[in-house]
Amino acid sequence: ESFLSANPDLDCIFVVGTTASGVHEAIVKAIEDAGRADEVKMATIDFLDDMASNFESGVQILAYGLPCFTYDPYMVVIKLVNAIQGYPLADTFTSNNIAMLQIDSVEAAAKYMDVVGNEDLIFYEDKFITNNLFKWNNPDLNEETLQSVINEYSPLDD
Repeated sequence: ESFLSANPDLDCIFVVGTTASGVHEAIVKAIEDAGRADEVKMATIDFLDDMASNFESGVQILAYGLPCFTYDPYMVVIKLVNAIQGYPLADTFTSNNIAMLQIDSVEAAAKYMDVVGNEDLIFYEDKFITNNLFKWNNPDLNEETLQSVINEYSPLDD
């Protein structure tokens, strides 16, 4: 509240990171309680459990982050399984790039939480994994083709 009072020209609070729970909701409430919801917005790095209601309030206008915290380790395991089975994707250590995801609407926030908040989250169907992500079934699988699979993934796609 004091930050809002001290900065009458403020138009956005950008939350880069925090370890405290409830911070985003507290910021939305403080902006609303100050009567400045039409002029002061909030943008965040990371996706929150209650993100859809923050967007519904009209205060949150943007969230930006990794598609899902478990997607990166999932792809590492795909690479590891291939290597353990004797089918490494490359002769040397490699890394892949996972692009950030932007959410800027109530609908996208709700869809994201429906997909990523689902306890049964599976990134790909079993058949796709077997046929495409195991090099013994897909001899064309390498770092480049795996990167293509990663580039095409989005929890917001149907």
